Amino acid sequence: MVGFGIIGCADIAQKIVRTIAKTEGCSVVAVASRSIEKAEQFCASLDLPATSCTRYGSYADLLGDANVQVVYLPLPTALHLEWAPKVAAAGKHLLLEKPAGLTLQEVQEMVSACAANKVQFMDGVMWMHHVRAPKMREVVQSGELGKVTRVASSFHFCGGEEFDEDNIRVRKDCDPLGCIGDLGWYQIRAIIYLLQELPSSASAYVHKRSREGVPTSCSATLFFDSGKFATFDCGFDTNLRQELAVSGSAGTLACSDFVLCKSVDGSEFSVGSMVFQEGYGPKGHGLESTVEVRQGG
Repeated sequence: MVGFGIIGCADIAQKIVRTIAKTEGCSVVAVASRSIEKAEQFCASLDLPATSCTRYGSYADLLGDANVQVVYLPLPTALHLEWAPKVAAAGKHLLLEKPAGLTLQEVQEMVSACAANKVQFMDGVMWMHHVRAPKMREVVQSGELGKVTRVASSFHFCGGEEFDEDNIRVRKDCDPLGCIGDLGWYQIRAIIYLLQELPSSASAYVHKRSREGVPTSCSATLFFDSGKFATFDCGFDTNLRQELAVSGSAGTLACSDFVLCKSVDGSEFSVGSMVFQEGYGPKGHGLESTVEVRQGG
């Protein structure tokens, strides 16, 4: 049995705990918060029994728990560089919530700490491990879309007034990357994963910022030496959208829920094409196919 320890009682940690509970051979054996009271409340809300899950009132105490083999770290991004190396030094594997760090140098330091202590480093981009992801990449890389030239993505949700005032994702001392780190991280990861290329340059424009100067709405373009380019926009100010489209000379792959699947029972994406005939407008060319994917099968 693999024992997980949770450092930090963030909302996203609740989803991870429920997922661990459904995973064969894994269990949550310890939870740590800055106060024992908060750790108790978190465990009670998820029905984690005290007989099998130890509560800690400090992060450091959990790292000394011999029953913990893996630590999930959903702390604010600004604290990752402090605690991720401590997790590695304690000999625990690390599942680190995204964004992994504030700079490339920070991430490199954390990865190096894990390598030096011979423990696994993984960031918390869950959709990468869904069976749909490699199927989408297979279509993009197969030539079915023709010569791929661009990717476009939108990822937004409306946080609301309370979110805008005090959520850690709009606070400079917690997550200064704002919507770019919280949402854009998924989009950049998807673009690189599907194209199998790293961008050579990028440009971005921040449309809105929180009262502390953290980006809350942004659009950006990534440029690739192969001639491809990708655009994405993200923000905390509009209705939920999580769209991704990869376009080539012969077709387009489109997905309307690339991060959070609309259904727990399955997922899908579509592949189709359109041609433009002058004087007649766009017309469907061939058939659009919808690919249905089910996790675990």
